[in-house]
Amino acid sequence: MPTHQTPQIFRMLVVRQADPQWLAKARSGDRTAQMCMLAVARWMKEMVTGRSSCICCDVVFSRGAIPEAFLVLISSEQALSDKLNVRAAALCTECSTREDQWLMAECARRTGLARTGDQLQ
Repeated sequence: MPTHQTPQIFRMLVVRQADPQWLAKARSGDRTAQMCMLAVARWMKEMVTGRSSCICCDVVFSRGAIPEAFLVLISSEQALSDKLNVRAAALCTECSTREDQWLMAECARRTGLARTGDQLQ
């Protein structure tokens, strides 16, 4: 008997270096901001041994490069799970200047995932 899995839904947020609110909110205990900072930290750790490109274009980040911004995906099931399911994708300098809605739409287009508002599945 086949089982049908519900597609996982992620909330998308844009975290920019130039916007100090994320770090301040994380330090004050804001759970969403803490998850965003964790996703960014994981991405940075993976970059020590790997390579990555901008999620919205083909710019490749060199090892040790710190992107201007990140698109962070937080599982909508996060509140129901003990396992932290957050992901970050880097944005290059040029793409990071675009509006959040454009970034979310371009991410969805390039990954082939469905987008509804600030959610991706």
